[in-house]
Amino acid sequence: MKSNITRCAMPAALLAALILGACQNAVAPSNWSGVPAGKGLVRIEAGFGAAGAGGANNVANSVAGVSRTVFPSMTGFSRYQYLFAKDGETAVDKPPDDSGLFELEAGRYTVTVNTFVGEETEPATEGTSGEFAITAGAETPPVKVSLTVAVETGEGAFSFTLSYPEDAELESFTLTRLAGEESFELAELGQDEGIGMNGKIFSGAQGGIGAGYWLAWVSLYRDDLHAGKSEVAHIYDGLSTGLNWTFSEDDFTAIPVVSGANEGPGTLREAIERVKAAGGGTIFIELPENGKVITLTAPSPQLSRSK
Repeated sequence: MKSNITRCAMPAALLAALILGACQNAVAPSNWSGVPAGKGLVRIEAGFGAAGAGGANNVANSVAGVSRTVFPSMTGFSRYQYLFAKDGETAVDKPPDDSGLFELEAGRYTVTVNTFVGEETEPATEGTSGEFAITAGAETPPVKVSLTVAVETGEGAFSFTLSYPEDAELESFTLTRLAGEESFELAELGQDEGIGMNGKIFSGAQGGIGAGYWLAWVSLYRDDLHAGKSEVAHIYDGLSTGLNWTFSEDDFTAIPVVSGANEGPGTLREAIERVKAAGGGTIFIELPENGKVITLTAPSPQLSRSK
């Protein structure tokens, strides 16, 4: 009796793909290699303003025209400390593994992050997360921790790089402590670095700046047009905070008035004198909500209209 046998040939490439796929599905994710049962993984992401609105953002938002705050580089810290508190128990100091992950028992946690500069034993910054859950056999989404200054003392540094059109002139560049009288004339401290891809390059650095919040303000002119920018800079003890601003020709517009003071940068008096020196121009009034009164004392600036 003869049996009919039907032969089916499977392409070698397809067979290899099926075998490879089966092998891959049988291997657990690399993160779970050696992780005991009942535990999970989490990554902690600490940074300035990482968890949303904080003290720094509130300060920045209180200054007219300031959209954000510049902070030191996170690479300036010599050591990080992670303190995990489970279900309200005493916090435990735990370092991350080589991949930056933390292995924790299942439960609910908060984590406090402390950072240190050099050999200091007192933290430079600190922050505590909201509560998050660790599930056995799973990786929790990254937990963000917003860092703030632990003690607002000591001194740090401020570095800067400006790029602007070759025919523009830097008129004023200052760093002034918020709610204070201290000020640095950065325009006198920097130096020209030649011509780059975006025009002139002006850079420099200043040390010995007290820890806290400072307002960086730059003012440039190109013929009878103006460009300016301001940001809050947070200075930390032992760290350097830096900014890099680039201005193009499109950034130069009407001369703004951002101060109601009698004289000085951003005032109406300065704007009028600038228009007179240029032989004409446009002034734009942009005062903060809490300072909409302009006061000019004698001698008042004089304007004349040409026929």
